[in-house]
Amino acid sequence: MIRIAIAGVMLYRIALILDASRFYYGRESGWHGLGNSHARFALFELALTICLLVGFLTPLCLVIMLLTYYRFDQSMGTITLGTYVCLHILAILLFCAAGSTLSVDSYLARRPSAAGLARAIRRAYRFLGSPSATDTRRYLFLGLVAYWVISFGALLNHASDQYWKDGDTVRAMLQSSYFSRVAGPARALERWNAGLARALSQLVVLAQGFFQLAMVALIRWRWGRRFVVWWGAGFFLVSLIALQLSYLPLTEICLWGLVFGRARTGDATTPTEPSVLRTRLRSARASAISVTAVLGMFGLTVLTFPQTERAIDGALGIDLAAVFDPLQPQLTDALTARGLNAPNVFNAADLQSGDAWPVIHRLGDDGSASLVPLSGVDGSRLWYHLSDVIYYGSSIPWRRTMVGMDLAALHQPGTFGYNSIETILRYDYRRNGRSGPVTYRVDLYRSRASQLTLSADERFESDMVYSYTQTIEE
Repeated sequence: MIRIAIAGVMLYRIALILDASRFYYGRESGWHGLGNSHARFALFELALTICLLVGFLTPLCLVIMLLTYYRFDQSMGTITLGTYVCLHILAILLFCAAGSTLSVDSYLARRPSAAGLARAIRRAYRFLGSPSATDTRRYLFLGLVAYWVISFGALLNHASDQYWKDGDTVRAMLQSSYFSRVAGPARALERWNAGLARALSQLVVLAQGFFQLAMVALIRWRWGRRFVVWWGAGFFLVSLIALQLSYLPLTEICLWGLVFGRARTGDATTPTEPSVLRTRLRSARASAISVTAVLGMFGLTVLTFPQTERAIDGALGIDLAAVFDPLQPQLTDALTARGLNAPNVFNAADLQSGDAWPVIHRLGDDGSASLVPLSGVDGSRLWYHLSDVIYYGSSIPWRRTMVGMDLAALHQPGTFGYNSIETILRYDYRRNGRSGPVTYRVDLYRSRASQLTLSADERFESDMVYSYTQTIEE
């Protein structure tokens, strides 16, 4: 079931990336815009995801996706924390022989008319073996530890961020018109009682920090396991409903369902749940060795975090940075490609990125003005942001760069801001099938919503600080 769920999440996301890549990386060419290499890469990943969804040659699909999905996001400029979590899920599915039931594979394996294909399918599953209940518990534990590694890495970055140290992260995030779906109610609470808003934020930040730091240790006790399960599930669900974080909350919910759900294990099946697997259980020794090796990789990842290196150097006098230096950046790249990193997310750069935004209008020859669906006048996202190509490829880099900067100076021809906006204008031009010159008006707005020392009225007031026009023609 988790295989089907994560495949559905990935299918939706990759389809949006494919749709945007047809126009973002050049004029539409080839069949329905699939002439550029980025679109073809997205189509390839989409095909793999469909195979995973229906369960066709599932082990082979999982292996290929583990080898290519990170590189796909890297080529698109859409790497997110959700990508790391997704890689962990795919690895667990592979180890646990996902696709052996509720799949096209299980159907074909029983069809006499597909004897040759059935033998090939069975061999693919038997190569990995059928995990026992003990094996499965080990692999699910690896999924939790993998999530802890990236959570711990993120926590180390939080420790140097003023918003986290003050407990104001949740408060600023929920009040951001860029990240939050509930910015209106959150701002209303801030106006009514700023002290209550801050107290609630500090409580959530404290609990989240405890969760990120101790989740693996806590599951040894019944109360700790309950806290980890329910806090994680609740936090991911609230993130899904209240925040706009691409597909991250959905991947986290799938991981939690996989790790803490009640999975049936072993080789036995019922007549209504036919399995491809019949014989050859994976040996317990091989399973234990593979789990130990993966845990060693997790430990190596934690040791390569800069904060860990500094702490060990200060406490033990061991200069790990010098030890790992000859292997950099290859080591970091290899670990990151396997979903192991210290993500710098939900810190000041993210929380302040809602303080400046462009509102773009497409001007008609008759004097009309049509809003380009990128950002609203209040700084909220419009539907172009549904694709991570626009969200992570253009919008986030622009907004992070504009924090505290002179918007007028950074939007003169040839500057970063001007060129970044031009990329969006060309995307809109191509997407709407325009020909000939089209003029756009770009209005740049600024607020001080992330400056929590100001009053609510001062923070949430926005002003247009610069406006210019640009003509696009291709």
